[in-house]
Amino acid sequence: MDDEEELVEAKKYLLKKLVGNDQDLKRLLEQLFTINRIPFKLRQKSNIEKGYFIDYEGEYEGYFEENGGGWDKWYKDHPNADGETEVSRPVYDERNGIIMIYVGTQVHWKAGVGNIIVFKLKNNKLKELSRVMVWIS
Repeated sequence: MDDEEELVEAKKYLLKKLVGNDQDLKRLLEQLFTINRIPFKLRQKSNIEKGYFIDYEGEYEGYFEENGGGWDKWYKDHPNADGETEVSRPVYDERNGIIMIYVGTQVHWKAGVGNIIVFKLKNNKLKELSRVMVWIS
């Protein structure tokens, strides 16, 4: 978000909806927005056999630029693709074992959702505490 006022309102909305200690979540939410402001390149390699392709070269972004063909061309060129998923870098509160992350999935124009999700990490297991929808299509 480029509009600072819009960003402030979005954070207020998210904090109202997220479940947990308000101060800890406010700090994590600020960290989530800050750390993900700058794109980060994963070191993980694509694994088509396991069902995922990591678009390091920005190949798929081109489909959604002017005259890129959109979803129709995307699916024509990649008939085995189900859609796309975006995942933020997570933020972690070690003291409380709380993790916050953004996950968005899109399957064609009319089927997508983006969520901020809060997990509790305990005994090496994640338990979802809260989820707030940020957008839907």
